[in-house]
Amino acid sequence: MKVGIDGVLLGAWTKVSNCHKILDIGTGTGLLALMIAQQSPSLIDAVEMNELAFHEAKQNTKESKWHDRISIYHSSFQEFAKSTDATYDLIISNPPYHQETVKSGIESRIASRSSSFLELRELLYLSKKLMHKDSRMSFIYPYARFKEIQESCQVLGLYMNRVCFVKPNPNKDIHRVLVELQLEKKKMTESRMIIENEEHLNYTEEFKELTKDFYLNF
Repeated sequence: MKVGIDGVLLGAWTKVSNCHKILDIGTGTGLLALMIAQQSPSLIDAVEMNELAFHEAKQNTKESKWHDRISIYHSSFQEFAKSTDATYDLIISNPPYHQETVKSGIESRIASRSSSFLELRELLYLSKKLMHKDSRMSFIYPYARFKEIQESCQVLGLYMNRVCFVKPNPNKDIHRVLVELQLEKKKMTESRMIIENEEHLNYTEEFKELTKDFYLNF
């Protein structure tokens, strides 16, 4: 679970222009923070509650050329949001989203997958508190819960201005949605993406074009 398609998609799809301060919620091993640092000269705060993942993110960041711009915090997002008065130009997250009880003997895998540690509504509510009027928030979620995203945004006063519906291949249904939110309502831009062609690991040109700056074999 260190580097997955969800994280790479989100990091490549998210617009980082005109951002000076960025927050990565649930950084894991630092993937999104490092992807953003590669694209932007911004300062990046990254929050991770799992101790093992936190130490790995610290090490990965330390060994990168962007180590002086990335700060890793060992904290839950709930505690971090309470303790800071900072606001961010961009908030990005590949959050946990499984609602069911995850049957795993490893606590860190449970925490990284189960939304019981950070529910969608709480993620959006706390993120809004750290945003200013021009901020953006970007995240990826299962398409099956898109209606829940819409309802949560309506309740919290957040607006989707960019959405991408993702299919794993042409023969399967949409399974993920990439969402960009703002505090002010704008015309929403919708797009669609297919990750693979019919043959497994035969990636589409649109996926390769989006992620080519991050995959060595593209």
